[in-house]
Amino acid sequence: MNASSWTGAGIGSGIGYAPGNLAITAEIEIHGGMITAYSEQGACIGSGKDSSSKVLIDGGTICLDKKTTGYRNVAHIGMGESSNTQVQTDVTITGGTICLKEADKYIPRPIIYGWEQVGQTWQKNNTIKDGNGTPVYYTTADLTGIYENNTLVEKADIEGSSYGFKDVRTDSNGKLYMYLPASEAVKASFGGVEFTERLRQARMRMY
Repeated sequence: MNASSWTGAGIGSGIGYAPGNLAITAEIEIHGGMITAYSEQGACIGSGKDSSSKVLIDGGTICLDKKTTGYRNVAHIGMGESSNTQVQTDVTITGGTICLKEADKYIPRPIIYGWEQVGQTWQKNNTIKDGNGTPVYYTTADLTGIYENNTLVEKADIEGSSYGFKDVRTDSNGKLYMYLPASEAVKASFGGVEFTERLRQARMRMY
C-alpha cells in the first residue's frame, strides 16, 4: 500500500484538532503487509499537522520516505508539525521492519517521537521506552554468516526480554537494528547461535 499527504499524516489523522476535545483523533494499527508512506507536514504514520493519534505497529514491512531538511522536526512515525499544546501522540512498536528510504548521515534512521502531558504541561517525548518504561537505545547487530541479506529473522530471542521479532528482517548488509535497554552484557540468540561474550565479535554495539 502506498499512502501520502501534504498536511495530514500519510497514514493516520488529518489536519487540525478540536479545541477543548482531548480525545485521540485517529487510532492506527498495522499488523502486517508492505507499506510505503509519506507526508510533508504530518508524520508519515501517526498525526497530521496540529492533530493527534495513537499508533500500534506489530508487524509488516514499512518504508518511509525521508522528509526534507526543513522538516526534520516532524516525526516519521508519531507527531506531525504542531503549534498546538494539547495534542497527544502515542506510538507503540512491538514488531515489523521499518526502513527509511534515502537515509543519510543527517537522518540515518526514522525519527520516532510522540507528544505527552507531564504534570500541567505538554511536551515532545523523544525518549523511546520499552513496555516497562525503561529507556531503550538504537542497537546494531551484524548477523552476516547467520542470515542472508534482506531475510526474515527467525528463532530470535533476547534473554529477559519480550522483544518482538515478528516480520523483522536483516538489511541489505545483513544487519539487524533494534532498540534495547542499556546493558553491559546482552544475552541473545539468533538462528540458534548464542551471543553472550561474543557480542563484540558480532559487532553488536549500543548508540
